[in-house]
Amino acid sequence: MKILVVGSKKDWAFENHYLKHLKPLCSKVETFAAHDMFYDYYYKSIVNKLLFRSRFSSIYKTINKNLLSHLDENKYDVVWVFKGMEIFPETLVKMKKRGIKLVNLNPDHPFVHTFRGSGNKNVLNSIPHFDLHLCYNLNVKKKIEDTFGVWCEWLPFGFERRDYDSFPTEDTELKRCCFIGNPDAFRAQVLLKIAESGLPLDLYGNNWNQWVRPKEGLDINYNEPVYKSDFDKVALKYRLHLNIFRPHNDNSHNMRTFEMPGIGCIILAPNSEEHQLLFKEDKEVFYYSTDEEMLSKASKILALDYSDALEIRNRCREVSKERGYDYESRAKEALLYFTKLL
Repeated sequence: MKILVVGSKKDWAFENHYLKHLKPLCSKVETFAAHDMFYDYYYKSIVNKLLFRSRFSSIYKTINKNLLSHLDENKYDVVWVFKGMEIFPETLVKMKKRGIKLVNLNPDHPFVHTFRGSGNKNVLNSIPHFDLHLCYNLNVKKKIEDTFGVWCEWLPFGFERRDYDSFPTEDTELKRCCFIGNPDAFRAQVLLKIAESGLPLDLYGNNWNQWVRPKEGLDINYNEPVYKSDFDKVALKYRLHLNIFRPHNDNSHNMRTFEMPGIGCIILAPNSEEHQLLFKEDKEVFYYSTDEEMLSKASKILALDYSDALEIRNRCREVSKERGYDYESRAKEALLYFTKLL
């Protein structure tokens, strides 16, 4: 099978999880870096930003022209568009006329745009032109099926299997709450409640002290961002990790849902329909529905005996593997859908 991924080649790109595992399984898997073309243009200068925001820029037209030219020179069975803010619906129509099957995976919400880069009219207007949507969110899946009649499958986020570091000892484990990620208003609101309740809190990310401000009596440590192998080493040290939903994740799940349990970290996450389907509550992970429940459960998790906490760590890591929550399994699942599509 020959697949063209339309998205990004950046190190942080979500599609890299799928590219890594699809390449050994397919005769051809390549990337058309539509997002990178836009990103490099937009952040090159203030002038480019102003031109784009005032709708005088032709960058989207250039990207779509280059994509069609690339398809003139290369043959693919499937074009897999990740999100697709840069791709015109008319371009999808032209691709379908060439006999190419079109698939979309949107790691954000097509109908709820929480921030500038989470969606636009191209994403929304392109929905009916895809042959298959792979949705992380069951409510999005149902809305696309009911409104547009397009084939959809639920494909949750996942985690990368790797050689894990050992768990901390009873003496080295940090019995503190931890959040790893950059700040925004939704996250700051929740984390401030944690800090003001008197629970110890460590934050990793850019400029957290401007969002959750230090005050006398609050036990907060501010740290630089951590990535890749450093992420695992830092995360495993802590007794408790907090998961916080943005509005587009309500009643669904997010990337942290799998990233933390997958490496053996205890997580306290918002209760949701999908979380209940994925992990057993209070045995593999912990959920909260109110601020009071969040604070109460956080206190109980921090107070667990080391042996009980270690049992939960091992259990959540093992069930993540056994249930196929890793990205290698997700990629194989996507490939099965592509085979059906063809």
